[in-house]
Amino acid sequence: EAAEQELREALILQLLSERIGESFRGVITGVTNFGIFVQSPKYLVDGLVRLEDLGDDWWEVSGRYGQVKGERSGKTYRIGDTLEVRIAAVDVGRRQLNLVPAASQRGGGSPVQEAESGRGKTGPAQKKRKKPSPKPGKKAQIPVKRDSGASKSSRKRKR
Repeated sequence: EAAEQELREALILQLLSERIGESFRGVITGVTNFGIFVQSPKYLVDGLVRLEDLGDDWWEVSGRYGQVKGERSGKTYRIGDTLEVRIAAVDVGRRQLNLVPAASQRGGGSPVQEAESGRGKTGPAQKKRKKPSPKPGKKAQIPVKRDSGASKSSRKRKR
């Protein structure tokens, strides 16, 4: 059964590698700290939409609730929601299907995001930035390198 499943997945990915750029409405089947998994209803294969492809926001991942929520925008993606996605890349050898929101090609959010934000397709296009600015009144989130092996006293001496 495992070999049959592996062959089936490889053949489907090979077929999809010829259809890069095509869009479909899929169902969100999983949430991770690096993206969301969307399943094609036609081929029953999961693809990954990376968080950075969802838009310019800080994404809070909640595995407990099976959702990803944008801190600034308030946009939420939950397991079971539908999302219009486009095939971005296929790696048959690694069994990976990379997807992006279909609306990202047009410069706006996905149809689900637009409906939740109340902004239609005629809304203003947002400029892409590397890192979003923090909310007013909040400190900027700066990555901190932790000293794993040193005790407090040795850290004080180093300063």
